[in-house]
Amino acid sequence: MIENINEIKKQYPSLQKWSDTHAWGLYKKIQEHQLITEFLSTVSPSKTLPQVLKQIEWFGHLTSGKTHQDFFAGRVTSYAKSTADWDDL
Repeated sequence: MIENINEIKKQYPSLQKWSDTHAWGLYKKIQEHQLITEFLSTVSPSKTLPQVLKQIEWFGHLTSGKTHQDFFAGRVTSYAKSTADWDDL
């Protein structure tokens, strides 16, 4: 692991123009981005998507409902009352 800011600036020449504090912050962002990119390259959407969809089944129950109209304004509001059967959860 690189702990010396000078070693970091040698590894990433574009950081040399920044102060040590800013260079360290940018280095941490670079490392975070690389880690996320590496992780995402290992994830198979065909395997994970069905699992994610199963975990958010409740969202359909929450959002499916009758839209009500505001009596005073005479226009549709974002208020909704769910008409879903909650017994199947």
